[in-house]
Amino acid sequence: MSRTAFAAAALLCLLGACERAAPRPQSGSPPGAPAAPAATAPAPAVVTERQKIDALLVRLEASPDRFERNGTGYGGKEAAAHLRSKLESAGARVKTAREFIDGLASTSSISGRPYMVRRSDGSSLTAREWFDAQLAAVEQAAAPAGVQAAPEPTAQAGAAPERVLQLIRSSGVRISIEESDEIETHTAASVANRIAFKYALAGKPVMEADAFITRFCTESSTHGTAYQVVTEKGERPLARWLREKLREAE
Repeated sequence: MSRTAFAAAALLCLLGACERAAPRPQSGSPPGAPAAPAATAPAPAVVTERQKIDALLVRLEASPDRFERNGTGYGGKEAAAHLRSKLESAGARVKTAREFIDGLASTSSISGRPYMVRRSDGSSLTAREWFDAQLAAVEQAAAPAGVQAAPEPTAQAGAAPERVLQLIRSSGVRISIEESDEIETHTAASVANRIAFKYALAGKPVMEADAFITRFCTESSTHGTAYQVVTEKGERPLARWLREKLREAE
């Protein structure tokens, strides 16, 4: 190859490399127009209802809590396998995460009894309450960038509800709840944790003690049955008992 031909080939290679490295103008742009800016990262895909259900099952599998079904406790992996089987059997009848929670993950289809969750700290709550909290976390994580959960109330704003919860925890009483035609008796600390969980799910609204008692301490949100304090003289509604204790403390 002559020196001239070699130089021409080298120039063509250099131009080719530069062309590959240089950003190309948008289609239809006139010659000499500046290159289009680099494309931004694509927006995150919308989370489908099926993806929400799958996320709930993954969280269930990884949970250290015990999930009680018809009186028998199971680990997270066993509970998730059972719900996956129910989901497969339900087919197209379950389309949303809410339908999954309400129709499959909350109640035994055989006995009608609610599924319960026993936490490592000894407290308990219904599976519906547990899954409601998990779904809220899944949906918050999938929210567009910049969308944040509402700020937590200040300590002063939550003082009245916390005062009521502390009164329950420190009382040492037993509290009964009618659940699917059976009376279940719980420790005061367990019921306080259940009520605190409901309060957190509601976003911890600012409220006075009396309003908090009426909304959260009167009855089970799952069964609609009253919380009852077990005393030597019989049972008394928790709401009435709390109001009397608060008046005594004033």
